Amino acid sequence: MAADTRTQKLSDAEIDRMLRTFLSKKNTFHVLGTSFFVLSKISFGIIILLAIIYFLTSNVDQFISTAFTFAFVSGISFGGSFFIGIGFFLVMSMYGKKADAFVSRHVVRSMLERNFDLNSYNPDRSIAGDRLRKSQIESWDKSRGSCLFQAKYKGVSFMFSNVCLIHISKEILDSDHTIFEGPWLIIDLDRTIDSPIIFCELNYKKFLTPIIIKAMKDKSKFDNRFTIVRHGKHDPSVVLTPRLKELIVPSTIITSYKSYLSFTENSAHIAISTLSTFFSPVSKDVAEVRKGIQVELDLIKSIIDELLQNKCFFNPEQAQDV
Repeated sequence: MAADTRTQKLSDAEIDRMLRTFLSKKNTFHVLGTSFFVLSKISFGIIILLAIIYFLTSNVDQFISTAFTFAFVSGISFGGSFFIGIGFFLVMSMYGKKADAFVSRHVVRSMLERNFDLNSYNPDRSIAGDRLRKSQIESWDKSRGSCLFQAKYKGVSFMFSNVCLIHISKEILDSDHTIFEGPWLIIDLDRTIDSPIIFCELNYKKFLTPIIIKAMKDKSKFDNRFTIVRHGKHDPSVVLTPRLKELIVPSTIITSYKSYLSFTENSAHIAISTLSTFFSPVSKDVAEVRKGIQVELDLIKSIIDELLQNKCFFNPEQAQDV
């Protein structure tokens, strides 16, 4: 794992001022970009309308002689507005990335230290691909991510990062398809799992591993939300408790997340495909940004708390401290 990333601490007032600057510029360029895209469509439509009117009110020879002028004016009006709009959107994306990086370095770290016994944090890295593959819950070709940190909570070691899994299609031309994007949590269990226990949310059939496809064909349904891929000697209802399901399923219903739970060897992998990332600023106000991040950190803590209560994964003595 890469070395921990340290940054100079800023006051809340300084963080608030700089974050407002980034997000204000992002929003400004978004409005400008959208405006120029709309303008390009309007200008193109007007030119076409004028060409039709001119054609209907003049003879063919006159129309042909001025066709080049109409085509030139149309191209300048539409093309100019269109490419200016693209330029504004590129600048908007740049400021959005700056805001994400700023929050990752100056807000997230302090909140991680406040909530956990933080061991290391690197906002530019993600969980290694080899570690992700041990979950056995997706078939993919390459991965990337952000906000990697390792910490302890109530004595339990865990690792987290945002993860994006990419499948490379080779049917016609090589092309990348994102098949998973969201938070990925790996929790070190107190006990070793004899055989993998894997749950996959229903109604997600693209890019699944053969064993998941087989499970779906066998209709190994746990309930109306999850398919049991493997459960070995364990009772699925004891592993995927109502409380654990409740922590994940409400988010799934609201935003169409696709969730996976995998318990292999001595680790629990909990992955929620949010099509977005944790710890991204959604407000120009630092207090609101912190509030949103705290909700995400509380979810991590609640998941660990629930697993601590499960004697399949932890000794009862350790759970008494919860």
